[in-house]
Amino acid sequence: MSALTAPTERAGDHPPEEQLGAALDRLRRAVDGLEAAMSREERQAKSVAALEQELEVLLQDRSKLAHELDQVKARASRLDAAGAEVSGRIDAVMSNLQSLLVRA
Repeated sequence: MSALTAPTERAGDHPPEEQLGAALDRLRRAVDGLEAAMSREERQAKSVAALEQELEVLLQDRSKLAHELDQVKARASRLDAAGAEVSGRIDAVMSNLQSLLVRA
């Protein structure tokens, strides 16, 4: 006999009504335990579902941020190139001005 059904005395020592009452009590405890386990499982499943949904949102945000970062890097690269070109033009103008001042 299992620990749940092992009586301290033999079942034949009690009237059938008491045996039935004891069996019903054991059944109620077993059903209560099952309901509690099912409730815990349901909460855990909801928690997992919520985490999966949160992960999906985070992955979408990550993808969006990665795309925006790529755009910002490309713009920064274009600005660096434009800055280098402007710097070169300024150097050329300054050289021309110095040449003109030396001749004057």
